[in-house]
Amino acid sequence: MTALDPALHRYLGGLTTSLDPIARFKAAMRVTPRKFQRDLLLSTSSHVVLMASRQLGKSTAVACVAWDAFLRGLVVVVITPTEKQAKEFLLRVKEFRDADPFAPPDIQFLKTEVSAASHKGRILAMPATDSARGFTADLLALDECALISDDDIAAVLPMRKKVTGRLLVTSTPMWKEGDFYRWWTEPNDFLKILGHYRNCGDPELIEAIEKERDVISAARFAREYDCIFAGGGDPLLSAAVLARATNNTESALVL
Repeated sequence: MTALDPALHRYLGGLTTSLDPIARFKAAMRVTPRKFQRDLLLSTSSHVVLMASRQLGKSTAVACVAWDAFLRGLVVVVITPTEKQAKEFLLRVKEFRDADPFAPPDIQFLKTEVSAASHKGRILAMPATDSARGFTADLLALDECALISDDDIAAVLPMRKKVTGRLLVTSTPMWKEGDFYRWWTEPNDFLKILGHYRNCGDPELIEAIEKERDVISAARFAREYDCIFAGGGDPLLSAAVLARATNNTESALVL
């Protein structure tokens, strides 16, 4: 068998990275995507809601989807709860740009935007404020949606193109109220993807998260790691916690 020319091999490898979202994720993150990330990367659904434990890489997966849409010449608008989170999101996008040998050479990373003069694609990341309105998005992503108010969500939803636009909603759960809770729990047209820490395939991460049980309250652990909507009518102290409160061998409760 004739050996493949090294230059051609590098070219084909770079082409695969540029065209295949799974290969792109592996090249940028140096790891294989978790199942929920893979499901998101390969999804073509017009409405997607992703709920995942903290520390599993929700925003990283969204950044990969955003970069893929950008390369296809689409406009991506990512709404985050805070300006800091918007900036951090663009840093994740930059990791995918750096790993892509076919990225536009004149790409620019500005405070809230990724663009290139030779390319019509754009990525805009910004907090849910009045300045976020006025754009038209092929892909509208609401990152950490449970922390964005329903009024702000209602204000930005019209930015998505009505017929061809996609809506991508991701978050760790919070209370039993709000748009994210409704979209996840009610029957609708959303593709629902769950990423639970116990299914992440990383024993060290699972062990580290389990240790958080001794540091944070049961309600907070339920929300941030067990993907359970807790609060908004639920008792603050569960029956198990109340039972522990009367046990003299237990250490002080952390609420």
